[in-house]
Amino acid sequence: MKRNLILLLAAIGIIAVLMIVGNVLVIGERLARIHVWLEYAFYAFIGFLVTVYILLPVIRVLRTSPLPPLDEETLADAAPGRLHAIGMMLAKNNGYISDKAQRKAHREALTAFLAQHQST
Repeated sequence: MKRNLILLLAAIGIIAVLMIVGNVLVIGERLARIHVWLEYAFYAFIGFLVTVYILLPVIRVLRTSPLPPLDEETLADAAPGRLHAIGMMLAKNNGYISDKAQRKAHREALTAFLAQHQST
């Protein structure tokens, strides 16, 4: 049942993508009737949008470092150095904070907290 649902959703997704690509090609051909450079500019604009809104977010997700599972058993068995390394990884990967000053303050506060608790 679950496999059939996944196949059905994949088929619907493929059909939707093909319809969108077909419409983009039709629009590009109509723009070519006006001037060839309009067609090229339109395709460049569509390529830019696909890159910015689809490819770059996918690349950012694939490049993020995975966090280890944090449960009581893992934390009890983990060495303090390992927990400090996880904390430093969290401090370095805070690009989700859009304000640069706030991002820097958050990184410094977390780094100071980790330095303080590593020595105790």
